[in-house]
Amino acid sequence: MEVQIPQTGTGSNFTKLFLPSHTWPTFTMEQDGYIELNYSLSWYIGKNPVFKISDEGARVVESTIFIWDHSLPNNDTDRYIPGNFAQMGQFYSNGDKNIGADGKDTDSRFYNVGSDLVSLSAGTYTIIMALRLTEIGNSNIIAFVGGTNDQLQIIAYY
Repeated sequence: MEVQIPQTGTGSNFTKLFLPSHTWPTFTMEQDGYIELNYSLSWYIGKNPVFKISDEGARVVESTIFIWDHSLPNNDTDRYIPGNFAQMGQFYSNGDKNIGADGKDTDSRFYNVGSDLVSLSAGTYTIIMALRLTEIGNSNIIAFVGGTNDQLQIIAYY
């Protein structure tokens, strides 16, 4: 399933990819240790939402991982471990209306690939992916996230 992410202009807000038919992986650390996070997340971008972008405007598509700690208070903001993990970004610009990352086939999609090593205490955690689309000077841009060969790998080290 794809998720639409409208542009945010500037700022620090990521859009968490909560999917109605998808459950993010939950795991339990039996003791204090580290997890290695590796992911590949597909995306493409368009204008209103079906046209290729051809205005040569600068965009940045950033992805990150949030870690939800089940031992923290039951409040959406407080349950996340502070920080963004495995953050990755790519720049995108296009000046030709006949080519571009419009997602109509798998060859016209891009992938953000991120990795991180995170220290965690014993407990139960959920991994949640997020994306941010920013641009300079142009509007009505939407990123479509997921849907093609996306992967998430979590390896625990004790």
